[in-house]
Amino acid sequence: MKNSEIFENNFFSTYYYSNIISNILTGDADTIGFLSNFREYMGSSVFLAYQKESALHHFCRSVIGDFLHEDMTTYDEYDWKCCKLNSYFKFRPYIDSAFSVFELDWSFEEFLDGKSDPEFSDLEEYYEELLITGYFEEVVNRIADEVFYVIFNNRRLMSDFNYLVAGNLELYLDEDSDIDIGSLFTSKGTLKRARIPQWAKDAVFFRDKGKCTICLKDISSLLHSNAERHYDHMVSLAEGGLNDVSNLQLLCRSCNQTKGSKSSPPSLKYFKWY
Repeated sequence: MKNSEIFENNFFSTYYYSNIISNILTGDADTIGFLSNFREYMGSSVFLAYQKESALHHFCRSVIGDFLHEDMTTYDEYDWKCCKLNSYFKFRPYIDSAFSVFELDWSFEEFLDGKSDPEFSDLEEYYEELLITGYFEEVVNRIADEVFYVIFNNRRLMSDFNYLVAGNLELYLDEDSDIDIGSLFTSKGTLKRARIPQWAKDAVFFRDKGKCTICLKDISSLLHSNAERHYDHMVSLAEGGLNDVSNLQLLCRSCNQTKGSKSSPPSLKYFKWY
């Protein structure tokens, strides 16, 4: 029986794209240009309340889609010329490696359907077919899930992402939306606090090992029953933070009260594997 909580992680270029996203989030103002395509992934539900397809998922897909398309066109143009100069080498599109790893039943050879002497225009048609059929999007989604799995553990990167969003994206609702804006936003235009669903609490609790990320006090309830858990917004809602799982860290009652409603740097303390 399929378990929706489990996915197969092939680690296909995962760290390559994780590093790209890290560089974007920790880089200079020039990287803000990547937010333009991110807007295409924006839906009001992503920003208004907690969704398993988090704002960070959408950002990863936007960036990975851009870079994957650029990588495969650059690589394929060069490799196509090399293979034409030396018939010993057989041309294989960059993205076909991903199809093989993710066991997706599609390839350039299958697209050609026996054509023995393909032209570069065939490759361009192949790209169009990938976009139309959704195969390209499927690869992007698979890689994005793997990237999220890796970078979600990095609280500073999560904080950087939420500061970037808070400072450069405006929350919006479609004109035809029937959502009551007053119930979701404050008079200052920032989001009101939304109820944190159990799945989000579980994700943050296990990521942070059941301990306050600031003082490292055990609040797992394994050592004592009066442990009180607080799920803190790293970038406060008052400063434009999101109701998003990527914006949460686990704190004890004392550290959360000391921190108050302001944003603060995320803890960089982590437990060793052994």
